[in-house]
Amino acid sequence: MHSDHYFEIGSTHTVCQDYALSGSKDGLTWAIVSDGCSSSKDTDVGARILTHIAKDTLLGMLSRGRFSDSRFMEDGGMESEFYDMVLDRASNVRTSMRLEYDAFDATLLTAFALRTPERNYIDWRVLAIGDGTVLVKFKEPQEHFSCIHMSYDSNAPYYLSYKMHPDKDAGYQALFKDGRHLMIRQTFHGPEGIKETQWDNEPCREYSYVIDNIGCAFDEPPLQIVLFSDGLDSYQANDSSPAFDNDGLMRRVTGYKSLAGEFVQRRMKAFRKECEKTGVKHYDDVSCAAITLID
Repeated sequence: MHSDHYFEIGSTHTVCQDYALSGSKDGLTWAIVSDGCSSSKDTDVGARILTHIAKDTLLGMLSRGRFSDSRFMEDGGMESEFYDMVLDRASNVRTSMRLEYDAFDATLLTAFALRTPERNYIDWRVLAIGDGTVLVKFKEPQEHFSCIHMSYDSNAPYYLSYKMHPDKDAGYQALFKDGRHLMIRQTFHGPEGIKETQWDNEPCREYSYVIDNIGCAFDEPPLQIVLFSDGLDSYQANDSSPAFDNDGLMRRVTGYKSLAGEFVQRRMKAFRKECEKTGVKHYDDVSCAAITLID
């Protein structure tokens, strides 16, 4: 399996509040993206801390053999334990660094895959809290993909940091008690064209969205899993209109010619040059991290 990541500051920002991380160790491969809230202080720090804590939490679960427990993986215990550990560690870091709670107002999208040699099987999962986009590519028999776009109807995501302090959590729920739902739009790009479904999801649950091999309609693991922050929606032409349609954009930013080395960075840097030639800019920070499960 391969992994790589990339992040880039937006044209209207002075500090990049997005961060991404990827890597592999002992059969586990991960990709993580975090997008700090632009109106909160020090979220560039919080986003970086959260991604590293998420990575270390996955490695800790691996070393304790948690991923080998099929019941633990299938009944929701994995998601709850993961977020509990991330929150606990983030709280300790916040205290030791004397950061405000707002510094952790950031999304957290985490994808991981674990190859099990004895079963010749790949467990994979995406855990998402906050907004962003998850792309899952398949190859059966020709390449197609499912794009899961997560957004909030008033553009104010529910952050994991709200569970770090009861007043923050209560404040969010009280402010939006009449409805600030997480909207999930899934577009399937296949041989027969594009099919779209959309539904609401309760944003104040333990996690916002999970996709994995258990709930997937395909027997084989996906070709790739790619995570994006919501900055992917901020590409604009000179007249401030959207520069790309969804299908064209996703194919441009994930059209990897090679999986060797820094494949995500090469594609995103090439895409940036393409945009510069045509006057296209993204006003928000953009981050991306990817896992390739099948060569």
